[in-house]
Amino acid sequence: MKQGWEKSTLGESCDFFNGKAHEKAIHEDGNYTVVNSKFISRDGKIKKYTREQMFPLFKNDIVMVMSDVPNGKALAKCYLIEKDNIYSLNQRICAIRSENFIHKYLFYQLNRHKYLLSFNNGENQTNLRKNDILKTPLYIPSFDEQKRIVSKLDECFEAIDKARVNVEKNLNNAKELFQSQLNEIFSQKGDGWVEKTIIDLCSHKSQIIGGPFGSNLKVKDYRDSGIPILRLQNIGKGYFIDKSIKYISEQKAEELAYHSFKAGDIILAKLGIPIGKTCIVPKKFERGIVVADVVRIRPNKEEINYIFLKYFLNSDNSVTQLSSEIRGSTRPRVNIGEVRGLKLSVPDISEQVSIVEKIDDLESQTQILESNYQQELDALDELKKSILEKAFNGEL
Repeated sequence: MKQGWEKSTLGESCDFFNGKAHEKAIHEDGNYTVVNSKFISRDGKIKKYTREQMFPLFKNDIVMVMSDVPNGKALAKCYLIEKDNIYSLNQRICAIRSENFIHKYLFYQLNRHKYLLSFNNGENQTNLRKNDILKTPLYIPSFDEQKRIVSKLDECFEAIDKARVNVEKNLNNAKELFQSQLNEIFSQKGDGWVEKTIIDLCSHKSQIIGGPFGSNLKVKDYRDSGIPILRLQNIGKGYFIDKSIKYISEQKAEELAYHSFKAGDIILAKLGIPIGKTCIVPKKFERGIVVADVVRIRPNKEEINYIFLKYFLNSDNSVTQLSSEIRGSTRPRVNIGEVRGLKLSVPDISEQVSIVEKIDDLESQTQILESNYQQELDALDELKKSILEKAFNGEL
């Protein structure tokens, strides 16, 4: 700690307030923004409203998330209130007020504080308790020193944020380039290509099936081990997401055998945005069950290369067809009949393999670019952390 600085705790130098439950008071036409974890984690970009200001917030209040999932990025994240009389504080969010700090200096020092993040064990949801928050160590330099630090941090972070915008733009350009190439391939129809529907590539409609009705597979059926079930959150656009895997008993899997999958099958999301995200089940999942909003596709391999079909289903050609049949606005969904009726132009198997090789090569190059840009983003995040650490060690 720098000479002349005072060491304190949040409880000694700040006032702490807990928010109130707003769940029953949410109204789309409300006059007040509810400050909840999503509002803070998305820097105020996602909002819910209420007509009743159950806990008023004022300009320069600091609000902080007290609860998050394991390894989440919202825990202890802060937001600096910029106006009076437009916000109301939700439960599991706290408000911090103090006369001992320049407000932005306190915001910089408290945001994602290392001490508070230490309560996250990476396994269970973290719920910060008031007594733990009050013990958060803080450093209090003179007001002139606080002003100098804030000015320096503002300058540094403005430059870092500009760099981040440029890197994110490059990252998005790389993704869009691959998608545009994919769309170009599947918008053409070469010599000898034949237009077919997905069901034309199957001997029987049972080769394309959806999951069971919700009444046949409920959350209470889930187990910590057993036969895996694959859900919407396991489907990325062209890639499998191996996390949050749920399981059911062998007996339950036998009851739902019609809705089974095996390694190498294609699975498609018929709910969500973008509609129709598709991937292939990896080898480690030898068998299991799909849920209601997932479609398992297992066409004849003599007719279609599975990777060729995966790429088609993730192209705009497929998404546009499915989007024209969407039902519902808040949770867009298509039915299995529309998946079976998707139209595509198909060359012979040897040309399909050749096209897959070209797309694989392009995807590999795109992934290298994305990895490089992601490393740059991670480096910018680490630079921010380093600058903050120096600032509050008196080394800035």
